[in-house]
Amino acid sequence: MVVPLALLPLLAAFPAPPAPDDDAAVSPPPPRTLVVETPPLHVDRIYRSMQGPSDRVPVDADGLDWVTAIRSEVIDAGDGARLGDEFFCHSQMQVGLGSQLLVMATGAEEIRFPDGFGVRMTEWTRRGGLNFFGMALNNHVAPIDRHVRIRATVEYRSAEDVGDAPLRELTMTPIVMSVRDARHRPADAGGASDVSTHCVLVDDLPVHWMVPPGKQLTRRRIDVRPWLTSERATVHYVATHLHNHGVSMRLRDVTADEVLWEAVVENEPDRVQIARIPAYSSAEGFPLRRDHEYEIEARYDNTSDRPIDAMAMMGVYWRPAP
Repeated sequence: MVVPLALLPLLAAFPAPPAPDDDAAVSPPPPRTLVVETPPLHVDRIYRSMQGPSDRVPVDADGLDWVTAIRSEVIDAGDGARLGDEFFCHSQMQVGLGSQLLVMATGAEEIRFPDGFGVRMTEWTRRGGLNFFGMALNNHVAPIDRHVRIRATVEYRSAEDVGDAPLRELTMTPIVMSVRDARHRPADAGGASDVSTHCVLVDDLPVHWMVPPGKQLTRRRIDVRPWLTSERATVHYVATHLHNHGVSMRLRDVTADEVLWEAVVENEPDRVQIARIPAYSSAEGFPLRRDHEYEIEARYDNTSDRPIDAMAMMGVYWRPAP
C-alpha cells in the first residue's frame, strides 16, 4: 500500500503500539528444587581420593523430568553447617548402581547448564530408578572424628513446566584419561618425549595413577565415533575433574589442530588444595565430528616430596547437531 505524503505527519503522531514482550511470553516458570542427602559418613582419619567413606540413596524422581542445575556440598551431619570443599571427593546422579548422568567433584561442585538446556531424566528414571551417590574426602585434617553428609541441591522442571517447548536435551559422556596404553608403549615408539610413558597405577586401574615429585604430562587419543549418534554434535557444557597438584586439562581437535577447551586449576592461596576448576558453558557450543581425531591432555605438578595419586576426566555434555 502506498501512503499519501499528506498523511505521513498524521501517522507519525500516532506511533505503533509496543511489540509484545516475546521473552516474557515464553519465559519458563522458576525451577523447582529437590534436596538429597546421604546418610552420615564417618570421617575418622586422612582419606585420599577414591578412599573416603561413601553411600548411595534412592531419589524420588516424581516430576524430575529436566535437570538444569545441580550443586553438591559437604555438611556436618549434626548441625547441618557447611564444611570446606576439601572434604568433598565426588558425587553422582546415577541410574541404578552405575550409569552416570551428572558428575560433580572437587573444584567442580556445581553444574549449571546454559539457559534453555537440560538433562532429560524421564526415560532413565523409568528404566532403573535414580540414585544419588556421594563420597567424602580428607586430605588435611588429622586427628579427626566427625560425621558428615553429602548434600545435593537439584534445580529441575517437570514435563508440565516446559509444556510444548521442551529444553534442548544434553547427553553426558565421560572422556577419561587412561595411562595404560602410555605405560606399555615402548619409549622408541615415536611418542612425544615430554609425555609420561611409565605411570604407576593405583589398584591396577588405568584411570587412577601416581605422579612422582615433579611435573608430569599425560596424553590420550580419543575416538568419538562409538558414542556420537550423528556425523556432528555440539558440546555445550564441560565439567573437569583433577586431583590436588593438577594444573590443567585440555581437549584438542587433532585434525583441525585446535584446542577446544582447556580447564586451568585455581588453587587456594595458602595450601595445596583445589579451589575451583572452571567449567565450559555455552549456548553456541563447539563441534565434535565423527571424521575428526581428538585427544585429551593432563598436566600435574607434584610439589611435594612423595608420590601423589591422580585422575583426569572431562564430563562432556553434548547434543546432536540439527
